[in-house]
Amino acid sequence: MLTARVIVMTLFIWSCSGIACAEEVDEQVVRTGSFSLQSSPVDILGEDGATSFARLVPATEAIEWEVVVPENYDPKNPPGLFVYISPGNSGRIPRGWARLTMSRNLIWIAANRSGNAIQVARRIGYAVLATGLLDERYELNKARIYLSGFSGGARVSGLVASSYPGLFKGAVYMGGAEVWGEQPLPPNLAEMQNNRYVFMVGSEDGNRSTALSVQARYEDAGIEHTKIKMIRRVGHVLPEARHVLTALDFLDGEID
Repeated sequence: MLTARVIVMTLFIWSCSGIACAEEVDEQVVRTGSFSLQSSPVDILGEDGATSFARLVPATEAIEWEVVVPENYDPKNPPGLFVYISPGNSGRIPRGWARLTMSRNLIWIAANRSGNAIQVARRIGYAVLATGLLDERYELNKARIYLSGFSGGARVSGLVASSYPGLFKGAVYMGGAEVWGEQPLPPNLAEMQNNRYVFMVGSEDGNRSTALSVQARYEDAGIEHTKIKMIRRVGHVLPEARHVLTALDFLDGEID
């Protein structure tokens, strides 16, 4: 896919003595459209941060993400971020979803090689690192950093959302869900109560009862802003874009 580029020119004028003076132009390319990004925890977090994060992902591990940035990206109107955890090994955005993320001014990002066969700790780490990776490249609306996943990816999303509710302001769990652990209340309850969560599942999905049970646990914990989105006559399949759109409207507070 063709990628549009906006060239941001930053001019550095160096002071000097005598006759010789120099000026240097540094070009930073802000990419839009669909592309891949590679980085490592040490590149994103620095040495100290990567060392403390090594319980999830080794400091020098090379990670690749698939990214979709709205063509009309404008730092004066910062987009939100939609971090997706796939049950498979491709982080490419599903067909038809790019239009919906762009229509809601959201950047999409999902790690490659982060499917159900990968260690859960690494999958959690990839999702968290995605936010830092893009935060250093784009202006982001920190109030609209959302998380999502399908099936096994939804279960990992639940672990991430309850562990980092100050970072992820909402989540859409599709075809699966996971609670925070055996304890009755999540350790970050106060922050979770400020966020919004959508449980999206097909009426014929085998994971339906699990999704309903986890949503009930959220309500019992006093997390009020939750929504069940039951898709009629649908089994365990990835939701269509139009259903995801209504979920995004709920996360944005446009609908209740």
